[in-house]
This record gives sequence, structure tokens and C-alpha cells, in this order.
Amino acid sequence: MNPSHDPETLRAELATIETELGEIAVKDPATGQYHATVADMDATATESDEVADKLEEMEERQSEVHVLNTRRNEILALLEGNE
Repeated sequence: MNPSHDPETLRAELATIETELGEIAVKDPATGQYHATVADMDATATESDEVADKLEEMEERQSEVHVLNTRRNEILALLEGNE
């Protein structure tokens, strides 16, 4: 067995990933996948740079969530294969 595929190591990594995802995303109960969120935008924000900052933050989070979701799915598949 590959040491990086040790179930305890995988479960620890999965817990870390899910903690990170919980900070920047919400879990869709129907699919089990996470979707990026962004802090609420001030409804009175009119400055284009404020809006641009929020859009940039959302894009960064979406990218990070994609990477974390991909690794999470890989770990889940490995854990299922070990059972």
C-alpha cells in the first residue's frame, strides 16, 4: 500500500480540506459538493473598485474550492477503494 494512501492519513487530510472548504464555501446537501461564497456585499457600495474587489474575491474562492473539491473527491475514492 502506498503510504500516502494510508486510511488514517487520508482521513486527516480530508478533515483538513473540509475545514478549509467550510471557511470559504457552503456544502450542497444534494450533491455533497462545495460552492464558493463571498462575504455579503454592502448594498450601498457604489464604488466600482469595491464591486471589482468582491468579484475578484469570488473568482479566487471559486478556483480554490475547485482545487479542494477535486482533492476531496480523490480522497473519498481512495477511501472507498480501501474498504
